[in-house]
Amino acid sequence: MRFTTNLVAGLAMVAAISASGAPARPTAAEFNAEIDSIGPVAVLAKMFETESLESWVSRQIASGSTDWLKIAARLRPHSDASLTTLLNSAVAEALVRAPFRVLPLLESGVFTPSDSCLPFLSIEDPPEKNLLAVTQLERTLAPIRSQRFASIKAACLVQAKQAREQIAASR
Repeated sequence: MRFTTNLVAGLAMVAAISASGAPARPTAAEFNAEIDSIGPVAVLAKMFETESLESWVSRQIASGSTDWLKIAARLRPHSDASLTTLLNSAVAEALVRAPFRVLPLLESGVFTPSDSCLPFLSIEDPPEKNLLAVTQLERTLAPIRSQRFASIKAACLVQAKQAREQIAASR
């Protein structure tokens, strides 16, 4: 029964993407059913081919939602290239919104501080925008005192310091 329910939910998501051409906005449950149905590699391929789906999933992960962070953790071991960057960046955006949901992901090794403390910072963006991301990370981590996350916090603050120096040098 569960397989049938997951399959139907997955097929409904596929139909929503391909039939309407409109941005697909699956729920976390629908997206998980799609992963269960066709596998994470096929789902990542679908994301890559469908910009609206890629953008939707990225925003949901970046929101810091527990369900979407679990999806990010399911997809990350199977991603490569631009989708790895997308997932890493979305998790970094979630870090400032929900640090105690994201820090365990960084601790688990599915995502790492070197890749997922800061969102993608483009040299094409104004330095002020990039500095804001660095400052938000620093402010988010400042009050965290948990020994459990001390090494992750330190690694993220090193990333922030290096980014701040690179931004200053590019001015």
